[in-house]
Amino acid sequence: MFHWKKTIIALLGGTIVLLLGLFLLLWVKSPGTIQPLVDDKGNAIPKSIAEQKKLLLGGVEQHMTIRGVDSTKEVLLFLHGGPGNSINAGLRNPDLILEKEFVVVQWDQFACGRSYSSTITPEDMKIDSFISYAVEVSQYLMQRFQKEKIHLLGHSWGSHLGILLIHKHPELFHSYIGMAQSSNKYEGERISFEWVKEKAAELNDKEGMEELAKLEFPDSFLTMTEWNDRFGWQHRSYVNKYGGIEYGKELEIISSLLIPLYHTPEYTISQKINYIQGLQFSLDALWTQRMERTLVNEIDTIQIPVIIVHGLHDYNIPHDQAKDFFNELKAPYKKFYTFEQSAHSPYLEEVDKFNAIIRKELLEK
Repeated sequence: MFHWKKTIIALLGGTIVLLLGLFLLLWVKSPGTIQPLVDDKGNAIPKSIAEQKKLLLGGVEQHMTIRGVDSTKEVLLFLHGGPGNSINAGLRNPDLILEKEFVVVQWDQFACGRSYSSTITPEDMKIDSFISYAVEVSQYLMQRFQKEKIHLLGHSWGSHLGILLIHKHPELFHSYIGMAQSSNKYEGERISFEWVKEKAAELNDKEGMEELAKLEFPDSFLTMTEWNDRFGWQHRSYVNKYGGIEYGKELEIISSLLIPLYHTPEYTISQKINYIQGLQFSLDALWTQRMERTLVNEIDTIQIPVIIVHGLHDYNIPHDQAKDFFNELKAPYKKFYTFEQSAHSPYLEEVDKFNAIIRKELLEK
C-alpha cells in the first residue's frame, strides 16, 4: 500500500512540475510586446517600424500590428481569414517580400485575437459593421502615414470583407489583392463536397466513400453548430485529408494553429486564450451571414485594379468558382493568377511566384 502511495505522489509531483514548466515556457513566449525588425547582425533597421496599436473603432477597442523595413513605403492592409484567425505567422516568412516593400498592417478584426471581448454578443457581429471598422482603420493609416490611398489584401474570409470594402469605398485604395477569393460560400461548399466524393473514388478510399455517401448536402442555411453536426465536420475532414486546404498534404491543427499561437510574442497568455475563444465565437456568429450573402449577385463592378491569386487545388474556396466570379467582374484593370502547386494559401505554398506577382502588379507600375 505504501509503495502505491509513493508512486501516486511521485506521478502527481511530476505532473505538477511538467505543468509549471509548460506554463513558464508559455509565459516566456507571451510578453505582449512586438519585436523590432533587425538586420543580419541583429541591429534594429533605422527606418523600420514594428508597433502595436490600439484604436477605438466605432467606440470599440481594437488592435493592430504594424511592421515594415521602411516606414516611408506604401501601406498594405492585410485582412485576415477565419473569421477569427487573427494570427498569421506566414507574414513573417523571411522569403516573403511584403514587409520589405510595404508597411504591412494586420488588424485583429472585431471580436478576434486581441480585439476579442467577452462582452461582445452574437447580435453585435454584423458584416456591415466590420466594413465600417475597416474604413476607420484605413482612414487612420492614411492619416498616420500621410498617404492619399493604401493597398488592400484580403485572404479567404478577409477577401469577403475586402471585396465589399473596395466596392463601397474605392476612394481609399490604390489596388486590391484577393487571395482565395470568396464569392458564394454556400455554393462553394457544394462544389467542395462533390470534389471530395470524386477524390475518394479516384483514390479508392473505401472508408471515405462509405462515410461521404452517408452525408446529405444541407438544402437550407443552418447555424454553424447544426451544419457541422449534420455535415460540416465530416466533409471538412476529407477536404483537409485530400489536400484541398494545403496542397499535397493534410493540414494539422497543431502546426497550423497552436504552434504559431505559441510563438506570437505580441499576445499575452490571456490574449492567447482569448484568441481561441474569439476564433470559435467569430466562426459561429458570422456563419449564417456568410452563407446567405452571395457576393456574385451583389457586386459586378469595381472601380480600382483587382488582382486575384488563387490556388488551383483550393477546395476550401474552390478555384473555379473564384475564376467565374472574376470573369464576370468589371474593373479598370483586373488580373487572375492561378497557382498550380497551391491550395488555400498560395503566398505560403508558392512564395517566389507570389513575390513576383506583387513586384509586377504593385511595385513596377
